Amino acid sequence: MPQEERITEYKDPEFPDIFRDLPSLGSHLECPSCSSEIFSDDINIDKAIAKCTNCNAVFPFEEEIKKKKWGRRRAEIFQPEGIEMFRLRNELNIDFKWQNVKSTHWFMVLFTIMWNAMLLPAAISAILSGELMALLFMSIHLAVGAGLLVNLLSNFINRTYLTVDAYNLTIEHRPIRNPFKKNEEIPVRQIDQLYVKRYVSSTDNGIPSHGHAIMLILKNGRQVKLMDGMKNPDKALYIEQEIEYFLKIEDRKIPGEVV
Repeated sequence: MPQEERITEYKDPEFPDIFRDLPSLGSHLECPSCSSEIFSDDINIDKAIAKCTNCNAVFPFEEEIKKKKWGRRRAEIFQPEGIEMFRLRNELNIDFKWQNVKSTHWFMVLFTIMWNAMLLPAAISAILSGELMALLFMSIHLAVGAGLLVNLLSNFINRTYLTVDAYNLTIEHRPIRNPFKKNEEIPVRQIDQLYVKRYVSSTDNGIPSHGHAIMLILKNGRQVKLMDGMKNPDKALYIEQEIEYFLKIEDRKIPGEVV
């Protein structure tokens, strides 16, 4: 797989066309006569008809909804529990708590606790006795213990905030800065496709555990890992689906992706 790439920020001085065409909050249905937005109060789901309050046109919306699928290959995935999503005409916001979507590797939890439990008493004893050279010899082990502890705490506390607008796709992990999870800002004009891949995240007595990663394919052929470690494929596929819908990216089959 191509090496992940850090993308520099892109700023277009012109107001981009994609901004004008982004889907809107609500039903994502427009009047075929005047292109006004149709909201849920003006939709009759049982009869599959809608009324435009702007021009009073009445029309069937089944075909209109089909046109809005943007080439989706799979059935629509509804918003899973644990993921919060808010869509405006010019911005998409998705956020979730890591504990709700990521696998918890209890071996690493136990290993982190045991590692630090063995080191901290020795470090405290060296400080109290003034044996600073002992701390120097333990420095690498202490740094590893600190990194493990930060990673453990962030897995239980952190949230990921994903924002897509007319210019950039931004992903931030807060409140703890995890050294293994970078914040990214990627120009949307460089994004060609998204897909979800399945991989072996760990093994227990020879039995593999799988995680899921959301990948970006850029127009130059590079691939960027947007996020990984997601235990539920539907949650990863939902995020892929919403970003593709918002940016009007046709969903294409990618070798090795989760179907």
